Order: sequence, then structure tokens, then C-alpha cells
Amino acid sequence: MWTNQSETVGKIAIALITASKDFEAIKKTADNPFHKSKYAKLEHIIESINPVLHENDLTIIQAPITTDGDSVGIQTILLHSSGEWLADDGLVITAQDKGGKVNAQTYGSSLTFARRYALAAFLNLIQEDD
Repeated sequence: MWTNQSETVGKIAIALITASKDFEAIKKTADNPFHKSKYAKLEHIIESINPVLHENDLTIIQAPITTDGDSVGIQTILLHSSGEWLADDGLVITAQDKGGKVNAQTYGSSLTFARRYALAAFLNLIQEDD
């Protein structure tokens, strides 16, 4: 059972099940030079899922959550046109660079990283190499 949800979830459950049948694997097209790996960019994930979500009267909201000064957090909420909703407990990760410092750049990139991972996990998205 979700820890954060509307009083009823019957309509959103049906819509999410229907939508999940149409989610395609997200291509990993961006390079991560630090880990010598590929990843799926946030905009590609959103571009891939939004038409399917919207077709099923669903949308995603991702909002920053309050954390300590060295971390960044994101909460993902799935909304249905019926008013039903599901939300995760949030994902919190460090916003420090390799030297242990936090600045606008590390905060922003950490937030984007958290959004990508939270969104993929929340919707059970598959990511595959291009």
C-alpha cells in the first residue's frame, strides 16, 4: 500500500495499468564521462511518457522537498483527472561536488538526477542502451 495516496485509488489504478502497457523503453542517449556510461536524459523521459500519461488522464508533478544544506530532495506525485493521486515519500540525495561543496550548479544537477531516478522508479520505466 502506498503511504501517500488519495482516499480512493480505483480510477488512478486502472489508468496507470492502462498507461503502463504503452510505456516504451527509454533510450539511454546521453554520455556520463565520469562513469563511462550512458543515461536517459530527463527531457527524453518526459517526452516519452507524457503522451501516454495524458491519453489516460494522468500527469506527474515533481516538487523539491526541504532538506539540509548538503542535500536535495524531490517528491513525485501522480495525479488523475478524477482527483485521485499517488505520491512517493520523496528521494533525497547529496548535492555536494567531489570536493564536498554545494553551489547552484551542483544543486541543479543533483535535482535533475533525482528527478530522473525518482520518475523512472515511480512509473517502473525500463531504460535501455541506444
